[in-house]
Amino acid sequence: MPEESFKLVDEKHVSTEVDMMLWSPKLDLIALATSHGEVVLHRLSWQKVWTLPSLGEEEKIGGMAWRPDGKVLAVGYLSGKLKLCDVEKGEVLHDASVEGEITCMSWIAQYLPDGSTWTADPYKEDNSMQFLPKVQPLNKHHSEGSVSKGAVEEVVEDGKKLKDQKELNFLVLGTNRDVVHLIAYGIFRVASVTFVIQDGSQERRVCSAIITEDLCSLSFVVESTSDESDEIDYYLLTFDTKILMMRHKEIRLMALQYGQVLMLIEHLQTTVTQMSEAWEDILTEMDAKLLKFAEEKCRSAQGTVSNDFLELLLFGTPSVELQNFLLHELTEKGLKKLGFSIETSYSNIQKLVVKHLQTASQALVFHLTYLQGMARWHDHFGVLGLDADSIQESIKAAGSLVISAYDLQQVIDSSIKNFKAFFRWLYVVILRLSKEDIPSELSKMTQHDVSFVAEFLRDNFSHFIPEENSLFSDDMYGQKSASSLAGKEGRSGFKLEKVGQYLKREDLTHPSHMTNNPWVQFVNTSPALSDSPHLYPTPSTKSLLQLQDAMEQAVQSALQRPLNVITPSLRCTVIYHLFTITSSEAGAFHQHAQPRVCQFTDPGASQSITVFTANFLPNDVFYILRQTTDSHCENAPDGRSALVQFPILSVAPSAYCSINTAENIINMTTLQHLPIGQLLPSNALQHLQHMKAHSLAVSGSRKTATVLFQSRRRVRIFLMEAEEEDEEEEEEEREKDESWMMQPSSWQLTDMSHVSASENESDENKENTSTSGCGADV
Repeated sequence: MPEESFKLVDEKHVSTEVDMMLWSPKLDLIALATSHGEVVLHRLSWQKVWTLPSLGEEEKIGGMAWRPDGKVLAVGYLSGKLKLCDVEKGEVLHDASVEGEITCMSWIAQYLPDGSTWTADPYKEDNSMQFLPKVQPLNKHHSEGSVSKGAVEEVVEDGKKLKDQKELNFLVLGTNRDVVHLIAYGIFRVASVTFVIQDGSQERRVCSAIITEDLCSLSFVVESTSDESDEIDYYLLTFDTKILMMRHKEIRLMALQYGQVLMLIEHLQTTVTQMSEAWEDILTEMDAKLLKFAEEKCRSAQGTVSNDFLELLLFGTPSVELQNFLLHELTEKGLKKLGFSIETSYSNIQKLVVKHLQTASQALVFHLTYLQGMARWHDHFGVLGLDADSIQESIKAAGSLVISAYDLQQVIDSSIKNFKAFFRWLYVVILRLSKEDIPSELSKMTQHDVSFVAEFLRDNFSHFIPEENSLFSDDMYGQKSASSLAGKEGRSGFKLEKVGQYLKREDLTHPSHMTNNPWVQFVNTSPALSDSPHLYPTPSTKSLLQLQDAMEQAVQSALQRPLNVITPSLRCTVIYHLFTITSSEAGAFHQHAQPRVCQFTDPGASQSITVFTANFLPNDVFYILRQTTDSHCENAPDGRSALVQFPILSVAPSAYCSINTAENIINMTTLQHLPIGQLLPSNALQHLQHMKAHSLAVSGSRKTATVLFQSRRRVRIFLMEAEEEDEEEEEEEREKDESWMMQPSSWQLTDMSHVSASENESDENKENTSTSGCGADV
């Protein structure tokens, strides 16, 4: 270790109690999880970058993890919700959920030996962004959970921030439901490992989980409790995950394609939501007025709405009720406003259809077809669960969505022309009834215009006939009144326009006439085509939302198969019973005095190291368990708080002993005790003056340690490898530390445990640092 020492850089206050801290592995950023369920991102200078709001008053954070490149922060909640946040903008990139509480998280990248270069061979990288039409970004200001309000996606296709991902990485989630999840790139769930511990316990919680950087082994520690006893047992389980290592390139390609599919589905969901909002805004006023007029006509038993309008068109004379409706309810000003609103809204919907719905659905069909091509390569992808037939069903569902989008576009074009002609005619009628001057360009109406308006009235206003629509009172017709219908269906009480039916989860009431479509006629007359599995089915009666739901279900079913195939192939290789404690021994600080467990990897040696304390804190000893996988641990000191750097990998192999899985590890008679004082340089220890430490977080890239006070409202920031300067005031303290470490009693187990525990705590959250950890008697 170089002749460098700890240096106190700063001391800061936080407004809310902090539950956990985690430094970025690449940048000078630290994430703080507060007791209120918020996540606050700070720089090393303690400048606040952004805040992720709490999901609710009862929401608590169960774990956090940085993606190895430091660009994405994963936040897991005790409710089972998972959020991936873009570090640069603070936006929520991805939402997911698992069953039960998320109790721990880690994010591990695949290790490449020094000097080796990553390559995708024998596969080609997906270059579809070069030739597919670019999906235009949507304004996402209405999205829930977004930190940056009004933000706009720059590149929709890279909305999950997967573009530059080369090596495979896994987000590992531990839960309290006997399950550990492995999620590639934090997006694609590859395996959900279920474990069984037959000790009669009722509750089990995963308190630490990690996968080795060679992807060969999954290791996690389980806390097991029983309602019938106050004993708490801790177990270490290891699963063989060599299939992930052997198929890492295939899993990577599946995960990247899944990310593209998921991003496009979310884009379609947002597009349809905005279309629904634009449509609903224009219907409120017109719906209410026409329903009221129709109800009055029914009660007076003097004809129908359709007949009144047709008589006005043919004879130019309105009924008394219609005249009152036009002059006092609809009005000239109201008609202008309504016409402008409808035209504007329809234009907005049309833009969403053309620029977003059609483009995104076409891109979705491409990526699903890409996945189907992968599935046909059975020896590489089919064996992992990709099934060409199930993906074909999702392609057909997505193709039907494309057809429906084109159908909707034609309906919008037709509706805009219809409403323009209809409102123009009504406007002239209102001016004439009001005895106002009619502009010359509006006064002339050809026979073609009359026929056009007549057909429009016949096709739309006939739906107000009571026997057909049930719009009127129960007393007169045995049906529901218009007001009750409006109250039940909201803004869907009349069928004057045909766009809204596509934006409901119910069959189309007025589907487009497809019988005259040349392509449909050609397919129906050709048996070979009509039975072809490669043609998209024509959605004659299904709405856009129904087709969207069917597509999402088909995609989810098809892409769930790899999870169902890979998970059974991960087998448990060993279960270690680490130790047993009694909850009554914890005292008043049970919550914060739990034994500490931490895990880390040594990629060069393809092994994992688990470090743990075997009793409530404060504790005198911690244990190191080395496997062909990975682990790490923490401990809290007794007496004076101390900060220690201990090169755990410097422990000689001869210090370790073999383990019989049937034994309780801490009771093994062959377990060696190693005093770490002789392994520590004199400047590797820093006593924490005037503070009682709660926990700490370490930034391996920035060589910085942040120590949280016991109050959880103050932190101290230390530079771990500060160059020694002429600091006379520190020399005296350093000499005291040296003398303390060299006392005879310091070589004893109990004395040195104070150092080890503190040091273990300091390295608990260290990221991607091969020479960091905890030191104590082993």
